[in-house]
Amino acid sequence: MAKKKVSLSTAQSVAEMETDGKSEDEIAGSLGVSLAQLQSFVRENRVDIDYYKSRLLGKRDEWLQALSRRAVGYEYKERKVTTTEFNGKKKVFTEINERHLPPDTQALLWLIEHAK
Repeated sequence: MAKKKVSLSTAQSVAEMETDGKSEDEIAGSLGVSLAQLQSFVRENRVDIDYYKSRLLGKRDEWLQALSRRAVGYEYKERKVTTTEFNGKKKVFTEINERHLPPDTQALLWLIEHAK
């Protein structure tokens, strides 16, 4: 019986599973390959896997930062642009208002339960 080959496109899957803390045995099982095949693939494609891992971790940091910002509330500027025509001439008006987004308790609860 021929063993399933691991393609380069699976580097992203391997990176995701490594980031999630899965063992090599679990990763190999998920991909349907032997442990030796997985280890060989990882050796040959470590640069690609590390690249995907860094992107995943960067996105997770961004998500956590945005979620924590929402959990405590924040100020932001809202910009409203209106155009009116007066005597055949167009005039553009820009109105800038400061707004406040109140704290989101659900975001705070999620952070308490899931953030490491």
